[in-house]
Amino acid sequence: MMTIKIFCDICLRGNEVKVCKDTNIQVVSLTDREGEATKPYLTKVAIDICESCLDRRTSGESIYKKGNWANSEYFFKPLIQQL
Repeated sequence: MMTIKIFCDICLRGNEVKVCKDTNIQVVSLTDREGEATKPYLTKVAIDICESCLDRRTSGESIYKKGNWANSEYFFKPLIQQL
């Protein structure tokens, strides 16, 4: 029998946490399809996301994406605290 490991596309944690596979979620893209820097724009992607990253997203943090269409990196930017 084959075991499939699914990892969160944002924090890269795997089977030790629950990961929702192919979740459609809106992200801020910083590059175009070829990977060239562009003006940030919103796009919807299907990513694998763990519960802790999903909690961060639902609490208001934005997920950012950079890279080309075949090799994208997803991440949270640090929140800037206002003084």
